[in-house]
This record gives sequence, structure tokens and C-alpha cells, in this order.
Amino acid sequence: MRARSTELDGVADVPADGRVDARTIEPRWAGFVAGALQAVGARDGVVPALELDVSSTVPAGSGLSSSSALSVALTIAFAEAAGLALGPDAVARTALDAEVRATGVPGGLMD
Repeated sequence: MRARSTELDGVADVPADGRVDARTIEPRWAGFVAGALQAVGARDGVVPALELDVSSTVPAGSGLSSSSALSVALTIAFAEAAGLALGPDAVARTALDAEVRATGVPGGLMD
């Protein structure tokens, strides 16, 4: 899986199965890609190889939960690509799992 950000530097190559320590991937934002792959995989979703262009209007590091927004967007995209139907509660919980995998920090479900 190859991911690019339109706002942040770097291109990331992440194994499609997410089998990598998401906290060590560079560029740092790509850890969220690996975390979301792992979290969707933990729900038995098999995400096909994709090329991602990541774009956001939520400024990174602004205190507006940009990492949570990214985790939710990636979770929804990967679940859909895997043919996995997740309701709103499952999306929120899977996205939280993705963010924790990416950062190692247990965040809150309401972010």
C-alpha cells in the first residue's frame, strides 16, 4: 500500500496486511495508515492493495483532533475497500483502535 499526503511531506509504503509497528513508520502520519489497516484487519477485514492520496482541511497539530479525523477517514475507507460493513459505533471503536496502534496512546472515544 502506498500513501501520499497532499499537506505533509513524504510517501509511505505500508504492507497491505499492516504487519509493521505503526509507531515506527516514517513519515509519522503514515503510522495512522498502518494502524487503521491493523484495526480493520482485527475485525476480519482484508484490505486489498491500494494507492492512497490523503488530504484534509483539518490542520495537523491544531488541537482539533486531526489524528482522530484521519483515523476515522482511513477506517471507513479501508472497511469499505474490504467489504466490511461497520455501523457508526463500530467505526468509532475501530478508529480509536487504529489511533492507539499508531501512537501507543490510549485516547478517548469522543475525540
